Amino acid sequence: MKTVGQVMRKNLICVSPDRAVWETIRMMREKNIGAVLVTEGTALRGIFTERDLITKVFTDAATLMQVPQQPISAFMTSRLITVTPEDTCDGLAERMKKFNIRHLPVVVDNAVVGIVSLRDVLWDYYEALMEELVSQVSEKVQMEQRLTYAMETILDLQRQIAQRPGA
Repeated sequence: MKTVGQVMRKNLICVSPDRAVWETIRMMREKNIGAVLVTEGTALRGIFTERDLITKVFTDAATLMQVPQQPISAFMTSRLITVTPEDTCDGLAERMKKFNIRHLPVVVDNAVVGIVSLRDVLWDYYEALMEELVSQVSEKVQMEQRLTYAMETILDLQRQIAQRPGA
């Protein structure tokens, strides 16, 4: 199984805590991403995700009218679960399921260095399963080839015995 550092995305999309909500949402739409990291310098302050948009911004019409210029820090998730590049991907999907999250910031010495999504983790699982499947199929093909060779050898020996005088 790979490490988080091998599957994480390093091209981070970050915003400052005082960035307006609508500017952040527009940027997420333009970049086709589901989460942005909220940072001050390299220090991670929070994460704003599609789920935050639905559960905190689009709660009702009255709230929606007050939102556009409010800072993203008012809606971000600030109690974060993070991982390090050295962590293995093994078990990350279960961890994400347990905490009902799809994005994990990757942190080294309190500085954000990447982000790993559930999609990244599942793709890693998929690749590992495909490698295992190909390996097993290859082993079976090799075994079938050995069996075919053995059967051909036995048949050849039987023909040779049958062709002997007095057989």
